[in-house]
Amino acid sequence: MRFKVEQGTISIPKGSSSATQSFSETHRSIPKVVVSCEENQNVFVSDVTRTEFIVNSSSDTGVTVYFHALSGF
Repeated sequence: MRFKVEQGTISIPKGSSSATQSFSETHRSIPKVVVSCEENQNVFVSDVTRTEFIVNSSSDTGVTVYFHALSGF
């Protein structure tokens, strides 16, 4: 099986607790997305589709989030 892997960063601006990230290419299946950050905040993913996902934060203080997305094709 072959895999498509994508990685990057997302900035959630101060005053917001979520941001939408589009993938660079449409995945053939809905990818698994993993997120993390260096700050003391909870970050999590919602609404993953083949073209984009939403990353959410437990705070609205602004944060840079790192993501990896993996799908098989």
